[in-house]
Amino acid sequence: MNWLVLGNGAKDIDVCSLSNNTNIIVFNHGFNELVGVCRIQNQKISGLSSSYTIQGRLPFDGFKTQLNRLHSLLQTELNNVPSSGTALLATLTASNIKARVVGMNLLPSIARSATLSANIPTPCHFHNWLGERCYALMHRFDQRFDWEALHLHKPSSGKLNVSDPFSLLKGLAIAPNDITLAKLIGNISADCWLNNSSIESLKHAECYFYLKRGQQRTSNWWLYHNEASQYLADTHIKLAWCQQSLVFSAQRLFCKDSF
Repeated sequence: MNWLVLGNGAKDIDVCSLSNNTNIIVFNHGFNELVGVCRIQNQKISGLSSSYTIQGRLPFDGFKTQLNRLHSLLQTELNNVPSSGTALLATLTASNIKARVVGMNLLPSIARSATLSANIPTPCHFHNWLGERCYALMHRFDQRFDWEALHLHKPSSGKLNVSDPFSLLKGLAIAPNDITLAKLIGNISADCWLNNSSIESLKHAECYFYLKRGQQRTSNWWLYHNEASQYLADTHIKLAWCQQSLVFSAQRLFCKDSF
């Protein structure tokens, strides 16, 4: 039996037409008009001790236990709290549950609103999205689920070519409020990043794009800077596309060598 996973991002689906369908999974406070569906709330929302609380219909017996177990495993692998979406899809994969996924690409924009106070982070900053996308791609979630939104198109912004873009990203962490450097990094082309990328360099770069809960200090000052976050948001998308390109290339090579 197939399930429908509704993320909180943009989606081309009429939610009203789903009112009689209970084989749906939603997150936190989203889609309150859908009654009887499986609703997953994270610990911050529920205020309880468990990583997740679940209401409504479950995809299988033991779902809650498996979801919380994989949350813990992912937290170790990602070096940060995993999103509910990635934990859910890992859980469905482990039990061979089929699903269509809409409104979720594991890449919300890290750009801050211009009206946001400088000392307030946004909720999406507390997840390692590059790490989560790498996990999803490595485990071929795009083939296990009907999930078009996971695939990224090549970003077109940025035309600059530099010899070592990752060194500039590293240098930004020791250059607080250097907007000029942040803007320069945001203007580096996707092709330049790809030509200088490896799975290892992208893995190392993950740490520049998230915050850890409970951590009082961070060198990722751009996550608290409204203008700089716009430039690094562009970079974040380009690195996610590079990651996708390298993973798909490695998978194609593996399939070719298997014959």
